[in-house]
Amino acid sequence: MDGSAYCFIYLILKVGICELNAYKKFFRIKKSVRIQEYDKWVELLPFNGFKLSFFIDFNHPIINFDKQYYNLNFSAISFINDIGPARTFGFIKDIEYLHKHGLALGSSIDCVIVIDNNKILNQNGLRFNNEFVRHKLLDAIGDLFLYGYNIIGEFNAFKAGHAINNKLLRTIISNPDSWELITFNNDQESPIKFNIPNSSIINNRFYSK
Repeated sequence: MDGSAYCFIYLILKVGICELNAYKKFFRIKKSVRIQEYDKWVELLPFNGFKLSFFIDFNHPIINFDKQYYNLNFSAISFINDIGPARTFGFIKDIEYLHKHGLALGSSIDCVIVIDNNKILNQNGLRFNNEFVRHKLLDAIGDLFLYGYNIIGEFNAFKAGHAINNKLLRTIISNPDSWELITFNNDQESPIKFNIPNSSIINNRFYSK
């Protein structure tokens, strides 16, 4: 594993996808819900599709201002090519503390982007110049999908992490008037596109056996 979702994506596509004889259910947001904790916040808003925006805030020369924001109109292709390859990251100054508390024990430069005081230690550098915020958006997509359905709505976040993302999802679920489960009769009606017209367009340069 390399700290991204790409190994899973590559192997799933290599095996192939089987279409089920059932309607796909979607989790549609009907009312806006926002969670704020100090300077961190997340929100889900009604939107006919699934789009996400994320802003991180790190005071570090490698992660400068123009690399800290990313937005995505979600589709199967955009997830595979633009978000899935983004790896998790960490600061070398935090390693001693994490290990002391039994955390990140399996981490290494092979599965984490390691950041020093003023440089990236990984030999091949970054896959995207804004890979850090793309991975945070990947985290958020995973957190939201824990409910088991594709979301129809808009997700926005500032300095968010797993805990506040999960709190947002739990808050939405506990308010039945803010969401509904729906289906569509065919792919053309769905506002989210899942078709992968040609698997050869998938960039497999990130995957190594």
